[in-house]
Amino acid sequence: MGKGSLAQAGPVRAVGTRRENVHADPTAAMPAAGGPDTSYQCGRVRKIALPVCANCSGLIISLKGVSRVPEMTMQSWEHFHHQADIGVRGRGESIEQAFAQAAVALTAVVTDPATVRAVQPIPVRCDAPDQELLLADWLNALVYEMSTRHMLFARFELQIVGNHLSGSAWGEPVEPVRHHPAVEVKGATYTELRVTRDSQGLWVAQAVVDV
Repeated sequence: MGKGSLAQAGPVRAVGTRRENVHADPTAAMPAAGGPDTSYQCGRVRKIALPVCANCSGLIISLKGVSRVPEMTMQSWEHFHHQADIGVRGRGESIEQAFAQAAVALTAVVTDPATVRAVQPIPVRCDAPDQELLLADWLNALVYEMSTRHMLFARFELQIVGNHLSGSAWGEPVEPVRHHPAVEVKGATYTELRVTRDSQGLWVAQAVVDV
């Protein structure tokens, strides 16, 4: 099954101790002689997602300081198997992130989202009695726009207030030679429909889509 993830930076704290292939960040200030080492270095940290260094693609960490490295917010999507259909699941630190990542998973049923250019925004609005039905309506609204406009979407911006969703799906018209669409999604079902938080406190939004 497919998986994907992305991270966005936010201003909080720096953590992390395990690292590999560490070298000094050339932009970091040198510590004063005899003083505490609060220099920032670049290295690969396991288990903890931290900002990426532009110079070497390593992860920026602080060995002892804890005040200047922004924390990453993790978002991801994945597919899960369900008989002849496909489950789509999104995770994020907010319900909006989870819904957006579930939408990326929906696109990934059809094609690789990385091949879709987010050049044209399409407004989407939904209302439902609860969060689970709102997720189903959100996915079905995207399926409708994909079908009627012959488009694929790669980026999603949305806001959820109560049980009302408003946002935009960014994408482009389908180009069969470039996108190689695998299947046509018929719609989201109520099977395994769920919006909740996992053991790590992340929002999880999932549903099974009919293909």
